[in-house]
Amino acid sequence: MIFYIIKYILYINFKESETKTLEDNLEKDFEEKKDVKKVKISKKSIIICLIIIAIAIIIVSLVITKRTSNVVGNTIGNIRNYGYIVTDDNYLYFMSPNDEGSALGIRKIDKNNLSGESEMLIEDNWQIVGLNYMDGYLYFITMADPEDSDSDDIVDNKIHKMKTDGSDHTIINDNEFNNDCYEIYVIKDKIYYIGIDECIYYMDLDGNNKTKLNDNASGFLGITEDYIFFNKIIESDDTETNDTETGDTEVVSDVPDYETYMMNLDGSNEHAILEGQKLYNINVVGDYIYYQTQNGYPSKVKIDGTENTMISDEVAYNMNVTEEGIFYLNYYQIDDTNAGVAVYRMDLDGSNVTQLAKLDTYSEMLCEFGDWLYYSDSDNEVGRFELISKDGKQSITLYSLDLSVYYEDDETETNSENTTEGTDQTNTVSEDTSNISENTTNE
Repeated sequence: MIFYIIKYILYINFKESETKTLEDNLEKDFEEKKDVKKVKISKKSIIICLIIIAIAIIIVSLVITKRTSNVVGNTIGNIRNYGYIVTDDNYLYFMSPNDEGSALGIRKIDKNNLSGESEMLIEDNWQIVGLNYMDGYLYFITMADPEDSDSDDIVDNKIHKMKTDGSDHTIINDNEFNNDCYEIYVIKDKIYYIGIDECIYYMDLDGNNKTKLNDNASGFLGITEDYIFFNKIIESDDTETNDTETGDTEVVSDVPDYETYMMNLDGSNEHAILEGQKLYNINVVGDYIYYQTQNGYPSKVKIDGTENTMISDEVAYNMNVTEEGIFYLNYYQIDDTNAGVAVYRMDLDGSNVTQLAKLDTYSEMLCEFGDWLYYSDSDNEVGRFELISKDGKQSITLYSLDLSVYYEDDETETNSENTTEGTDQTNTVSEDTSNISENTTNE
């Protein structure tokens, strides 16, 4: 269309010039004036054309930007780490207690001033997971005790939509999805979630037009702008058994086998990624699927199922993969009997393993945005949400909460219930792996 406008302008100017030339030929004295007029017309045409071209470039750029940005509401790596943070162009949004520690909510803070003050947008007596951002709105899951609500369900779970200033807050799915669904993916103009029957569903951004995608009843592992990754239940002859008091063995249930599949966003082209294999804690970067083996070792395979390679024999908990590398949590040995937890990174090929930060306790998540990693930490006095730069050179305490009062209450209660007369109390600290668990929701 732009080119037709330019062509039309040039045609009009040519006709004006041609008419003027015929008139000026009547008198040679006007030859010089005619040439000047033609030059002026030519310059005018060029200026108009350049303006139109510039406008066209701006329009095309805006269209391309609109099509390529705001397509995915959050990354798989963050959502698999409970989706406690999300960003837009200017702000970081993160799940946080209020100042009194009596409720949980969503805070926002300027990404250019992460040491500054944060603003609480919404808070209540609930848990918040699965933060997504799309076109000026936040989308998230809340889970609350039914006793604190009107719900008859075991868990009062809802999917919310809210503007980034805290206004226009609406519930777009009220207990119409799985109680164990801690993950939603906002992709383009749809929200993907796990239904009550554990199958994959999507709905419009306003909660309408709920649509079932499959009948596999195994949930999903992650969703990108192109693909859905999920575990498919396959037939198995294995069974779980239980030894009875009489020494006999009884069959408790069939043990389901899982195989990791992928399909298009509309449910078409469903196929296994690696024949007969289940992939754990997947991330997708470029043309590769990064995943963990059953033993926790980072591995990768191309989207088309080729080039399957184990990257490292370093166990990587809460693995979050970006173009900058693989970020994860793992233990390090303090001495012969004690171990600590730290944040690590390695290159995408498994090389250059680097410890970025030591933690006082294990973090249930490791999220990322821009140049930063986000995790939780605490001691006997303060609970904190921390930021560490991806090169480990900078750190910021994003939020802290005084925990001393809670520990004092616990100690008072414990001392009142227990007596120490005639007892020999010995405290020991050893590596405890009970708290290390991959986010395996619906895996």
